[in-house]
Amino acid sequence: MKDETRAEKLLEALNDTPDDMVIAAAPENKSKKRGVPLWVKIGSAAAAVVAVGGIATAVLLNRSLGNMVSNCLQGTLTADENLPKITAALSHGTMGFEGIMVPDISDYASGNPWCEEQNITVMPVYKNRVMKDQESSVLTDIDCEELAAEMKSVLIENAALLGIELTEADIEDNLPSPEEREKMAQGYYEAFRQEPPKGYFTPQNVNYETDKYKISTDNDFCTTINFKEPVSLPVNPHSADIDEVWEAATYLTTEYSDLLKNMENPTISIDGGDYSYSGERTWFEIRVYDAAGIIEQHIENYFMKYVQFYCDDNNDLYIIRIFRTDLAGELVGNYPLLTTEEAAEMLKNGEFATSVPVSEGYKPESYGRVELVYRTGITDEYFIPYYKFWVDVTEEIGAEGWSSGEVAKTYGAFYIPAVRPEHLEDTQTYDGRFN
Repeated sequence: MKDETRAEKLLEALNDTPDDMVIAAAPENKSKKRGVPLWVKIGSAAAAVVAVGGIATAVLLNRSLGNMVSNCLQGTLTADENLPKITAALSHGTMGFEGIMVPDISDYASGNPWCEEQNITVMPVYKNRVMKDQESSVLTDIDCEELAAEMKSVLIENAALLGIELTEADIEDNLPSPEEREKMAQGYYEAFRQEPPKGYFTPQNVNYETDKYKISTDNDFCTTINFKEPVSLPVNPHSADIDEVWEAATYLTTEYSDLLKNMENPTISIDGGDYSYSGERTWFEIRVYDAAGIIEQHIENYFMKYVQFYCDDNNDLYIIRIFRTDLAGELVGNYPLLTTEEAAEMLKNGEFATSVPVSEGYKPESYGRVELVYRTGITDEYFIPYYKFWVDVTEEIGAEGWSSGEVAKTYGAFYIPAVRPEHLEDTQTYDGRFN
């Protein structure tokens, strides 16, 4: 890729946080919780992002955590006609609520390539082909043998990036034999008085092992490379110093550049950096996503096509994950979006979904940050864009400061579907839970 082309696609800036960042509800907040918060019916710093191209010559941009917007590409998609209505169901699990503790929201880093100045008015919506039933965690509507073959194909492709040549015969797939499936189906029928869904027999993952790695591709197309012996690094990926984290990110993307060969424009993103209750900064996340094509594709890939590096408590690399959620999605169409102003008005009217244990009828008067995100949970029927607002809920939930006595703010995540309401089913769909 030519340097000038790479420069055109260089993304910097932005606004917010990983969807899986949660804070456990403190004991003093237990009395405020609601078992099953619902949608109100819809009808009524960003750290710098670095395009690494050849990886070895990564250019490090401004690495402050303040808001920084530069070279924001403009949205270009147009909405399709005759779009079917979709649902906007969210699941937050049972592990507390999604929140962060920081001195100020500007101290929390995100490399999400979206920014308001892009004027993005349309984004794609995808049907989740590998959706699981939320209660049973069983894949619902996909042929188990076809999916197992796709999983093997992804594993073979990613193993090749490590220099490992595989065939399907080399892979352990854990797929039940026809006889085993018949027995399993009979047991399912006896328990539920109905035939099992097509995906009931699908293996959780397919695997291959070497003396150095265990490589596994899950049925959501995420491939995990597990190092049998963690790799000592000459850099500190868990530093609270953003400059040191950038050094670690540059080292890792250089050292493992072969894993990024399937990306046209691999781009480093540093995310996270909130604080613990003791006032110590937590780890940043190092992500590399494909910033190729139009800006809408950058945003999709940030949430659906990326690589993350994981280090243990000794700062040694022990896992690399290659996320390919894009392979799980089947395009429904390009949908028109609310503006951020419209979404902010809905937020202030109490028309949101959140796992934060706020009081009934809570209506935020303001918010600290907003970003456009995709939620790509395995139980989501559709992968659709949401506006994610970070709201200061310190007083609302009775959060205290750090144990050191310093002032801290707790920000909670509040979601509003970005797809315009006329394209959503008029139902209460949010069934997230928290402790």
